[in-house]
Amino acid sequence: MCQVPFLSIGEDLGNRVVLHEGSSALSGDYVVEDIDGDSGQKFRRLIFLNNKNVIQSEARLVTDKANAKKSKGKQKKKAAVSGGSPQVDHGYLACQHHRVIITGLAWIEGFVATGDPKKGLIVGLGGGGLAMFLYQYFKQLSMEVVELDPCISEIAKTWFEFKEDERMKIIIEDGLKYIETKESDHGYDVIIFDVDSKDTSVGMSSPPKAFVDRTFLTRVHSLLSPSGVFILNLVCRNTDLRDQVVSDLYTVFPELYSIGIEGEVNEIVIALPQNRYQSATEYKKSIGTLRALFQSSVVKLQKLAKSQSHSWDPTLDLCQLVDNVQIL
Repeated sequence: MCQVPFLSIGEDLGNRVVLHEGSSALSGDYVVEDIDGDSGQKFRRLIFLNNKNVIQSEARLVTDKANAKKSKGKQKKKAAVSGGSPQVDHGYLACQHHRVIITGLAWIEGFVATGDPKKGLIVGLGGGGLAMFLYQYFKQLSMEVVELDPCISEIAKTWFEFKEDERMKIIIEDGLKYIETKESDHGYDVIIFDVDSKDTSVGMSSPPKAFVDRTFLTRVHSLLSPSGVFILNLVCRNTDLRDQVVSDLYTVFPELYSIGIEGEVNEIVIALPQNRYQSATEYKKSIGTLRALFQSSVVKLQKLAKSQSHSWDPTLDLCQLVDNVQIL
């Protein structure tokens, strides 16, 4: 779950309809609502009322015209007026940092070229938009999603059409405990941290500080395959703390990359479990080559994603997102 303020509620929104109000023992009171956005588009949002100006999760709604055709009698007339029943568009990522996270898959060795089955772990569910996007566009990837709050899981399933099957599993557990007790079998090809911190006093909104403790990062490393990748959504306003996090990451992961997000505090850190080069000197000399390799891999990643689904969001250009990748 991530309550980083990547979207804010403006005054120019159209009609707003509250679908559900509830309360979570862990996250507090919340509301699920549909709103009219620009150009006639509709969106569904999850907002926790302890911070009404922050949208926790957002999904775009699309009309299911097929269902509208199947309707009969008065229901058919109603469907014709409304254009069909609205459904969540899992091909749309409202959050910019989720879009950047997707590019990190390009670092998984053989992910695009071989099509071999891969296994992923995501800590933090939210509305499930990131997980469902990965599910829809990368058929070779199976995932475990660890979420602390069972209420979030129910919201994702009931209101954001999150689905579990043999490729997608939710695990209700503290992400720290799950990783600490997991057998170190190098079984994951990608591990993603997209989890918010309740303690913002330290100057870091994501992840909780314990998730970037050096000892814990060593556990993360032990769960990754040698050809895998660790992707971290880092939101840190404290420069000294951010530098310490990077330093601790570097003691565990020999190759680190960062992709900043324009206009946002978020940066996506991409960490590789083993160095592709024999020495630090050789590594630094190869910065230009590595950047070009990453960008080329993202081009292939996007081509693969587009080939596996009937639609692609025209506003999503993975290649453009990695133009400012930095080597840490």
